[in-house]
Amino acid sequence: MPTRGPNVTDEGTARGCARHTCCILAPNVDVEPGFDHLRGEWHLQWVPGDGAWFLAPPKGNVFEIRVAAGEDPVAALEVEGVKLDEVRRAVAGDSLFPPC
Repeated sequence: MPTRGPNVTDEGTARGCARHTCCILAPNVDVEPGFDHLRGEWHLQWVPGDGAWFLAPPKGNVFEIRVAAGEDPVAALEVEGVKLDEVRRAVAGDSLFPPC
């Protein structure tokens, strides 16, 4: 069985998304108490021309994260109540960024 942290299931932490352009799939993201509606599959779409992430949770509205020039786009992946630490590590460690 693969080693995994507390934020993800055996489905893995992050991988290239086959459904969307410039997208990383985080198949099973965990959340803090009170944010249950955000638990599950996330799509992290990078728009290089805008220097922005568009994060699509399993339910609800898309989160937009603008990345300033010189800022680390992977480190900018942050949403209140959502445990994205392992996703950021996986994206950086598996060379998933930039996704296009």
